[in-house]
Amino acid sequence: MALTKVSGSIIKDSVSLSGNVSVGGTLTYQDVTNVDALGIGTFRTGIKVLAGQVDVGSNIKLGNAGVITATSFSGSGANLTGIQVGGASSLSFNDGVGAYFGGSQDLQILHTGSKSIINDTGAGQLELQVGGSTKFNTQSGGAQFYGTLYADDNNKIELGNDQDLKLYHDGNDSYIDDAGVGSLLLRTTNNSTVAIKNSSANMARFLAGDAVELYYDNLKMLETFHSSTVGHSPSGGSDITGGGVKTIRTNSKNSNIGYYCYKDSNLVARLTNHGSGPEGIIQLYNQGVPKLSMNGTNGTINLHGSAGYIQFGDTSTDNHRLDDYEHNTINLTLTNSAGGTPNYSYRAGWYTKIGNVVHMGGDLRFGGSWSSNGDMYLTLPFTSYTAGGTCGGGVCHEWNTNQGMMGGIFLQIDNNETKAKWIFHNNNGNNNTNNFHSSYVGNGHYLKFTLTYYTHL
Repeated sequence: MALTKVSGSIIKDSVSLSGNVSVGGTLTYQDVTNVDALGIGTFRTGIKVLAGQVDVGSNIKLGNAGVITATSFSGSGANLTGIQVGGASSLSFNDGVGAYFGGSQDLQILHTGSKSIINDTGAGQLELQVGGSTKFNTQSGGAQFYGTLYADDNNKIELGNDQDLKLYHDGNDSYIDDAGVGSLLLRTTNNSTVAIKNSSANMARFLAGDAVELYYDNLKMLETFHSSTVGHSPSGGSDITGGGVKTIRTNSKNSNIGYYCYKDSNLVARLTNHGSGPEGIIQLYNQGVPKLSMNGTNGTINLHGSAGYIQFGDTSTDNHRLDDYEHNTINLTLTNSAGGTPNYSYRAGWYTKIGNVVHMGGDLRFGGSWSSNGDMYLTLPFTSYTAGGTCGGGVCHEWNTNQGMMGGIFLQIDNNETKAKWIFHNNNGNNNTNNFHSSYVGNGHYLKFTLTYYTHL
């Protein structure tokens, strides 16, 4: 049956047509409430579903709320947006199942059940970025940080198989803690300087060639050197080679450049330049007072104070101490038991006192006779020892007197005496001594002598 033209509302009840229906005009959806098509339905501009859903087979459902459900998808998803997988806030994968990215699936993210892995199998590098700026990347030789690596107080950066090296801050102090069996090395391989600084100020610098510099308030105070760096080796022999240390600035507590040793604020020792320099001096102090000085100006050693001494051996007893030294010239003085004044034409004398031993010598020449005659004596620079009988003596090495038959002229020093007595020997026998009289010398006569005696400690 064919309907060629129907106008108006002719059919009000249901019509069942078993053949084809051809509509030459427009059949709108307002005119059709339901279409049940067992074959293929084609539509000019689309299909509108106002309620319910469009079912395609048993696995694809298109709902009027904009939700499409399907058990699988095949094809390009380049233009898909707003896709949710596994719920509204998560994407879930089982253990061992990874997410792969890249044309060759170079980036892999997975969890094995015991550890999590982000693996880049490509030829590039793995980067972590913040705001488009790289903060961390992995490379074939390791990993690289950009910016600052932070750790809270007492949290440590631990390095080594046994975590031997630890870097951390405890809230007050910073630590580099090495618990390994080897050395803690601060090393540069490009022959450059390694510096330790406080803010921007130098504290220490380790230079190429192994030189070391120490600073105070950013001023270099001390440096090590090799002899070749100062232009010459010290005098004193070819065996004096190598290097040492030298000061660059003056010490804040003293005006001279040098090395200073303190106990708290008290100076206990110094090795410094002396005077206008360059002349060295070494000094040891007690309670701020110098007790021992070695002066490079003239090579002297000075024991300061009356209690100073040089100790010989390990014992501390007095008989191993040298506590006095004195050397001087002396104006020789003669006396005699009868009084009177000698007539000198020339007199010169000297003495050296080492500890409690006195060495003395002199030259006496006469221009005339004495005004009186008696036993003759020589005044001593120090009183002889208080006990022991004879404490010393001397001898004339050359003499000229008005007496013959003299086998020798000597000086005898008894204990607790301030003078030595002149005596002479006859040629007549052994131990035949006689007192030497002041009348034995006159114009043109002389006595040249030396003596040694023991004095008080």
